[in-house]
Amino acid sequence: MNIAFKTKQSVELKKHIAIIHSNNSLTLSQRKIANALLFYAYDKMQEDAEHTIHLPVLCKLIGYNSNDHKRIKKDLVTLMSTVIEWNLLDPKNPKNGADNEIWNASSIIADVRIKGSQCTYSYSIRMRELLYRPEFYGRLNMEIMARFKSVYGLALYENCIRYQNLNQTTRFDLAVFRRL
Repeated sequence: MNIAFKTKQSVELKKHIAIIHSNNSLTLSQRKIANALLFYAYDKMQEDAEHTIHLPVLCKLIGYNSNDHKRIKKDLVTLMSTVIEWNLLDPKNPKNGADNEIWNASSIIADVRIKGSQCTYSYSIRMRELLYRPEFYGRLNMEIMARFKSVYGLALYENCIRYQNLNQTTRFDLAVFRRL
């Protein structure tokens, strides 16, 4: 399956580790849709407040072979109601202790509109800051991601790919690993 479109030559998504390491409460299709929307919006994340993708393109990106868009709509509503929380240390402060932690929370997408075959969506300001040009990220291949048949397999792929080409990986307690 070749999903490199005229406007997108690379099929690689740089996904912030705060999103990769989030609690895995999304279904497989919801996780794929979130990745596809980010992939499609990434280049214009800071310039454009809204992004538009054609539903057939979205379906191709996630490996969904149906014209039944009711499921897509339901998954988009879930993405609007799913809150991601992340903690970052203030990079400008040399102390970088607990007092300098910055807590953030946002829905995955802020809003969505489907008109005909066009899906228009946006991210909150906080999500745009987090998602665009992340300092720490995993490089996800969208063609590989579209082939997954299990949400657990996709979550494992995202969490493992994050440590690719690093000299050392973090040890996780089994309980933490299961939540991821």
